[in-house]
Amino acid sequence: GEDLNGNGVLDPSEDLDGDGTLDAAEDTNGNGFLDLAEDVNGNGILDAANTPFSGEGIYIATRGVNSLATANGSIFDSLIINNVIGNTATTINTTLGNFSHGINFDITKETSLTNLMVGGNTIANNGGSGINFNRRDNAIVQGVSIFGNDIFNNGNVLGSGVGGNGINISTFDGGSSLTTFDIQQNNISTNALNGISLNIQGDARLNVDVSHNVIDANGTRGTLTQMNGIITNEIFNDPTDLRQIGGMWLANRITNNRGYGAQPNA
Repeated sequence: GEDLNGNGVLDPSEDLDGDGTLDAAEDTNGNGFLDLAEDVNGNGILDAANTPFSGEGIYIATRGVNSLATANGSIFDSLIINNVIGNTATTINTTLGNFSHGINFDITKETSLTNLMVGGNTIANNGGSGINFNRRDNAIVQGVSIFGNDIFNNGNVLGSGVGGNGINISTFDGGSSLTTFDIQQNNISTNALNGISLNIQGDARLNVDVSHNVIDANGTRGTLTQMNGIITNEIFNDPTDLRQIGGMWLANRITNNRGYGAQPNA
């Protein structure tokens, strides 16, 4: 690249080809964003081949490195409300919506997401899960409310490879903090896999309150078996891992799902 002194800007003596832009391979540090030294063609955007997202309706991510001294990015006090994400057709057709998840979160490294409301949305006919949420490393995720959404017909049973739960929440490692969600008053129905899937791996802790939801007829299309209204799963790497799945499940109507109404595997 042309940033010979490593200061992150194009100095006059460094514009080797005279095009006025700082040339280098795009996304060379793999953080999923276009940094100043990475705009190879000078178009001001990170070209699609180098992005971590692929076909989601909404993609939200935090990136950093495993050091509190250099990574403290945060998302807080945010709203995703009253959107149509996908397509409202009541007949199942995932080609009408987004190719992948309706909403996809990927919160990683020493970053945080707190006090988020996802409410009043219609999230339907997407190829992946309606809402997919991954928390990794030592990221802090707390106070996420998923309230009053219609989440239906998500998941391509023909094999898009990106899942198909109504809501999928997965946490990986980072057991020093408790990841907290509140899922209330949603209609979660006719998704290809499970209505709600809760997953922990390694040193991870997850608390999810689930109340007053309708969770109906999930996993009832295609040839897959044992899809459930709510399922919990855990994978531990060491017996000392601080793994935990908890929360209060209250006054939900869980009916007509292919497998169990609730299947706790953790």
